[in-house]
Amino acid sequence: MSDPPEARILHCWTVNAAPWIEAIRSGSIQSRKQVTDRAVVDAVTSVHAARVLDIGCGEGWLARALTARGVAFTEPAPWYFRTVASWLSMLGRCGFELLECLEPTAPGASRPASVIFIGRRSRA
Repeated sequence: MSDPPEARILHCWTVNAAPWIEAIRSGSIQSRKQVTDRAVVDAVTSVHAARVLDIGCGEGWLARALTARGVAFTEPAPWYFRTVASWLSMLGRCGFELLECLEPTAPGASRPASVIFIGRRSRA
């Protein structure tokens, strides 16, 4: 009998966490250096957000970058990969409405390097 999907995801994260952290902190992922990191920070700062709900997964670079700019940071669990539909559903459950969806591309690339959801607290 195979492991449930969450157990496999957690196992993969455990195995890959240290190499991922090293790759991010050393700047060895070209798309991150060329476009993704700056696009994410620009998206947040362009809406003058005072508090951010991060629904991604990672080693904390965004929390450090935003905190250095005076932005409060919140990260809900679970933190592992999701489908686009589940990201949007989580935004709604957390009281946000989607304002914009960005897909920044590296120079010369044909596919997006990441996806960025920009939202704000629902006014309901």
